[in-house]
Amino acid sequence: MGYSQNKKSNWIVALIGMFFALILVFVTPDIMSLFLFNNDNHIAHISYGKSFILYSLSFIIVFLVILVSHFIKQRVMKVIIPIIGLILFIYVNLIGTQYSIYLDEEYIEYNPLFSESERYEWAKVNKVIHEIPTDQYDEKYIFEFIDGTFFEFVAPKALTIEMNNKIHEKILSLEVSFEEY
Repeated sequence: MGYSQNKKSNWIVALIGMFFALILVFVTPDIMSLFLFNNDNHIAHISYGKSFILYSLSFIIVFLVILVSHFIKQRVMKVIIPIIGLILFIYVNLIGTQYSIYLDEEYIEYNPLFSESERYEWAKVNKVIHEIPTDQYDEKYIFEFIDGTFFEFVAPKALTIEMNNKIHEKILSLEVSFEEY
């Protein structure tokens, strides 16, 4: 097999790898929520791991690995660069699965993309505002707590009707001020 044939097969393998990487980025948050957050107290697990930022980072990592591998002639580096790229890809994917909101019967846990997770107790909720989605605005929940702090999250389009109903049932069971507009 000649040098140009080897380059063509590398590009085909790289494009197939990029395709599977995008599928992996898309399904990992759902798989993680299915296995890790499926218990009796579970209300909803809202994962933001499918965000444009994470798709972009994954695409950039895979693209750079392909580009660098194309121009490197040393076999050792051709093995090391994809391994480093795979480690970076897995790291970005793990960060993405952690970027979520978990609603339990006892608490709300917010796991931001790059900082420490925050936990809010349902018992300390004072007021809830639910902004219904419109053409201009996304659906949003705003929680005000007894100590005056606020927590809000935008409900993604992946939020099912069942999850939405569970959230509403929990809010109504709290017997707190509830506004919906």
